[in-house]
Amino acid sequence: VGPVGFRILKPVTQDPIFLFPWGQIHSWAHGPAKFTFRFFDDNKHSIVSYALAIKDVEPLLQHISKVIDVILADRRRSAITDEAFDELLGALTSMGSDANRQLEKIREATVANTFTSEQGRKIL
Repeated sequence: VGPVGFRILKPVTQDPIFLFPWGQIHSWAHGPAKFTFRFFDDNKHSIVSYALAIKDVEPLLQHISKVIDVILADRRRSAITDEAFDELLGALTSMGSDANRQLEKIREATVANTFTSEQGRKIL
């Protein structure tokens, strides 16, 4: 488990066999010795479930939590400031219904920054 997502590794060589990027992991669950997750498979165009037998699931869950915390902290640091976002909204509003100019302005704003989910909803 890392910043890219889940990887299944060969036991002896630790070479990656499969990669499951975070953006395609739908959900996960666990039991005392089992970890399951659902993943959107691009090739099958559907959600596929995977189950892994694991001796001790708790360390895995703790590691997943730490990785997600780091990803979220990085995203918060890269979020556009409230002031810059307000300026962007003003600029978009002043463009009226010119979708091409609006999209270009959004693209420019997201080169170096991301939107929070609340900001994204306001853009929509």
